[in-house]
Amino acid sequence: MLKALFSKLLNKSTKPKEAYGLDNLDDDVIGYPPNPKGIPVVQPSVLIGRMQKDINFIRTELGMSYEDFDRLIEPAMHNFIQYADLIPASEYKHHSTGGGLVYHSFDVAKRAMRMAQHTQFPVGIGTVADTQRSNIQWKTGTVLAALMHDGGKILADVEISNGAEKKDDLIIWDAHKEQNLYEWASEHKIERYFITWLKGRHMKHQNASLMVMQRLIPQEAWSWLGGCYDGHDVHAAMLASVAKSTIDHVMAKIVAEADSESARKDIFARNSHVTKEIKQVPLSELLCDLMKHYVLTNKWLVNAGNAPVWYVKGELYIVWPVAVPQLFEAMIEAGYRIPDAPKVLARVMIEEGQAIKNGEEVLFDLYPEIL
Repeated sequence: MLKALFSKLLNKSTKPKEAYGLDNLDDDVIGYPPNPKGIPVVQPSVLIGRMQKDINFIRTELGMSYEDFDRLIEPAMHNFIQYADLIPASEYKHHSTGGGLVYHSFDVAKRAMRMAQHTQFPVGIGTVADTQRSNIQWKTGTVLAALMHDGGKILADVEISNGAEKKDDLIIWDAHKEQNLYEWASEHKIERYFITWLKGRHMKHQNASLMVMQRLIPQEAWSWLGGCYDGHDVHAAMLASVAKSTIDHVMAKIVAEADSESARKDIFARNSHVTKEIKQVPLSELLCDLMKHYVLTNKWLVNAGNAPVWYVKGELYIVWPVAVPQLFEAMIEAGYRIPDAPKVLARVMIEEGQAIKNGEEVLFDLYPEIL
């Protein structure tokens, strides 16, 4: 009793610090590149709370009734947050800080939702009216595909452990089990986990993302999506968008463009995500991602008259004097100060391993047969 009284007088709480609670995240700086301290374990409710603003935004804008959204869609979002935890979206490129995968996935979902609002989805075997009556399922399927598009990275790209140096002491999280990262860490009394990025992982996550999407979206939501007139087409488009098996369908185009724009914005902004670390990206990678975005969004054509990009006999060439002014303008708008000199930037690309030089020369003189 006296202890409680003194605690009140001293303005101190007698409530014990919550294990894996908010303090474990707020007081932490993971660092970039990844800090040897590892990533802190936090309660799923903390992570969901951090993303609640994004969930509410999608709930408000999507056009479903709040009751249907809370019953069908929000559980899938909670499942994704708990599964992805604080895993980055990439090792060194976009959204590579703590919580980057969750942050990026919701950013892509929000961008895709806005694009879907102004899209006429293709008419299937029915009438235009049938497809219009299926519009809310088309939009919702687009949002969910966008949210889940990188989920397979958890299965295919990373190995998560307690970071023990001795093999006998190493505890590895099995991402295929129902047990999420928090549950695994709690069971083994782990307060920080460590990520190992697997070699040869490039593009392997896409098929794995199909497994994750099927697992994290509740069956009731799948049934609702398939219950409209275009239900089979909605399902097929979601699978194709996540697996990237085609970019011909409008849903796949929306997801790919939203993904590209999210990655480009993040690389330029150098944002931290759920945690506090600041990231640094080589100039050559900024330029490469910008060029990929221009090709994906058809701002740059390939192998066409006056095109800045040529793919000839298995080699990719950039018409550098044509490309640099556009790249320079975009970088300046993003707040970067870079040299407005094609040869200087070409040397940066070569020195950082993104391009090769022509013997002792920086640039190639090429004349494609079409010209």
